[in-house]
Amino acid sequence: MKVRDSVTTAGGARSNEDRVSHAGSLAWVIDGATDLYDDSALPAERDGVWLVDLIGALLAEAGTDGYQGSGADLAGGEHAGGVAVDDSGGVADASSPPCSSDAGTP
Repeated sequence: MKVRDSVTTAGGARSNEDRVSHAGSLAWVIDGATDLYDDSALPAERDGVWLVDLIGALLAEAGTDGYQGSGADLAGGEHAGGVAVDDSGGVADASSPPCSSDAGTP
């Protein structure tokens, strides 16, 4: 597929929560959600912006790696399974939790 052009604009004064991009074997459009509250819990101007940027980064990584499977397999596969949000709202590696308990409880 050859991407010739893409355009997305904010619908008002707020940040644009929509993304359109491509990398390697993948192309995507993300219709972001507008936050209900003015304050952000995650490390971005808006929580919706943080989420669409994270999803876009994961798709870019998978596309650059030459992913050829289905969208459903991608959502449950290695490119999606290793990401979690840490206590500060940053991205953490879910395959190695930041702490463990000797008592066997998380």
